[in-house]
Amino acid sequence: MKGIKILRPCLLLGFTLCACTAFAQTLFTYGNQSVSVDEFMHAYRKSPDTTVPVRKSLTDYYTLYTRYVLKVQDAYDNKIDELPAQQQEYAQYRDAQVQRLIDDKANVSGFYQQLFTQSLSELQLEYCYFSKTDAHARQTADSAWKALRSGNSFAAMVNKFCKDDELRKSEGKIGWVSLFVLPYDIAQAAWLLRNGESSEIINGETSYHIIRRVASRPARGLRYAAHILFAELADQSDEEKARTKKLADSVHNLIKTGKADFAGMTSLYSNDRSTATRGGTLPAMQTGMYEPAFEQSVFGSDKPGLLPAPVKTSFGWHILRLDSALVPNVKNESAWQQHVQATAAANGWLDMRRKNVRAELKQQTGFKSQFTNYDSLWTYSRARIMNDTAALLAINAVHDSTILFSANQKQITVTDWLYFLRKTGFMASGNNAYWQERYRAFEDEQILLYYRDHIETVDTAMARRLREFKEANMLFEMMDRKVWWPSQTDSAAMAAYYQEHKQEFVWDDNALLLYVTGTNDVAIRAMRQTLQQRPSDWRKVTDQFEANLFADSARMEIKDLTKPLQASAKNFKPGYLSPVVNNNADGAKSFIYIFKPMPKGETKTIEECRMQLVTAWQQKLEDDWIAELTRKYPVVRHEAAWQQLLDAASAR
Repeated sequence: MKGIKILRPCLLLGFTLCACTAFAQTLFTYGNQSVSVDEFMHAYRKSPDTTVPVRKSLTDYYTLYTRYVLKVQDAYDNKIDELPAQQQEYAQYRDAQVQRLIDDKANVSGFYQQLFTQSLSELQLEYCYFSKTDAHARQTADSAWKALRSGNSFAAMVNKFCKDDELRKSEGKIGWVSLFVLPYDIAQAAWLLRNGESSEIINGETSYHIIRRVASRPARGLRYAAHILFAELADQSDEEKARTKKLADSVHNLIKTGKADFAGMTSLYSNDRSTATRGGTLPAMQTGMYEPAFEQSVFGSDKPGLLPAPVKTSFGWHILRLDSALVPNVKNESAWQQHVQATAAANGWLDMRRKNVRAELKQQTGFKSQFTNYDSLWTYSRARIMNDTAALLAINAVHDSTILFSANQKQITVTDWLYFLRKTGFMASGNNAYWQERYRAFEDEQILLYYRDHIETVDTAMARRLREFKEANMLFEMMDRKVWWPSQTDSAAMAAYYQEHKQEFVWDDNALLLYVTGTNDVAIRAMRQTLQQRPSDWRKVTDQFEANLFADSARMEIKDLTKPLQASAKNFKPGYLSPVVNNNADGAKSFIYIFKPMPKGETKTIEECRMQLVTAWQQKLEDDWIAELTRKYPVVRHEAAWQQLLDAASAR
């Protein structure tokens, strides 16, 4: 018994090794190309014929598959893949597939759902930041956070550590905000907090942040509005400010009473030149974008129209008109979801989410860091971009061609890093933490670019999918050249083929009949009544109901009808009206009416068998092409591998 227990794992291992070896074997060759058992089985598993025994299914598929690879090889030899249209279609498909793959890795659909849920509420926040231009920013942030943890109020922390005068004045209170008003990292931290909780230190791109969530409420949604601004300047006298207020009231009254047009008054009076040329229209408004008084007026109602009175802000007086509102409720759920997804993409949040797959992409792209002297890199970067020649002369450890890291065989250098900084912007005065954050963003971008550009070498499953699409497109082009187009244009050759094979084109059971289909019950009943009483008037019914009814009179073989109609037409005779058959797929109803049974066995004219003839002629063209390709690329099957494959499939 002990021997058996030891032997079974060995036998299992041996079977596994044999199976792996078998699937790695070459199944057949064509010309100087080969196809492995694994490649063949991968294609077969996509659409196996399960209606027949597996050995027959595999044998039939082998014939189809060898024809396929021969035609694809001919397409390669004819450089079909180099045609501009082919390359454009492939590039579009490739981009879409790579984006979908990255989105799947980043769980974009789950991310959208998370944002949708978060967007249904607004938060009241307190906030403080510490700019990375300050060399001691991190230490200051740490001290501020420790002060909070030791029991200090947020206001006391802001007063002691914050260097922003406006925040100190408001004790850090920034009021109510909606999700997309905040930067991504701050928003995500805020919506994860509970009311009354403070965040950890948030490491942003240019600053460190600390926030406190005070309260929450249901989101008020979006408002689309227009305004006319009557600006007040700080140095204006009280008399001048009074005149501005009086003018705003007068214009508001003219618009309210219909004596003036809002857009016309905007172009005449508005001091907001950025909106005056488009009728005062403002960008879509969310909570937290404007001053509280301004938002309170606009969000006070969701009913379109001129607001009751001008509104005062630090900019002056505003005449406001609400154009529309999008409130996130059950009725508007679909529209709100679209807003969330569009805003996430426009704000760059979606790209940030995709960058979260950096660890997996690093592994797939063979990322290797080849640089460690980052302090010298930051110094060199500042000097290089600022054209500080003296500083550059003092740096020996870094130059433009210095290799920073590699992805497989591609080397990314300081030149690439400098280009990234110029493209995305930078703060020369940023501290080390700032430069580290920028460098991480650079790594993320380069890894993602390499992954996109080299997907075929870093993801074998995607490479196979892309190749299948490419070759299917190439095959379509070759089929058009070799089969479909000649069958449409060479009528003389097709006529000769008909004369040579006309004995194959004979009538089976057939009749001169009327085939009727439609979705309108009234039209169906009207046609059936007409055929029972005055069959010759059937065209009048189709003219009456037009798009709701289709009828075709022709000599047809019974086998060309749908199966339910075939069954009803077995014992047909002149005047036979079949039962109505329902099509569950599209809701259509159909039936036939027999005018006259026709003889079986007659030879069809070339017009009567045109569709059948074109199909046969195309098959002849394809068979001739395959015969030519078989001579050009001889197919040799490895019988031992083939039998092993059949035996393994039958055993399963």
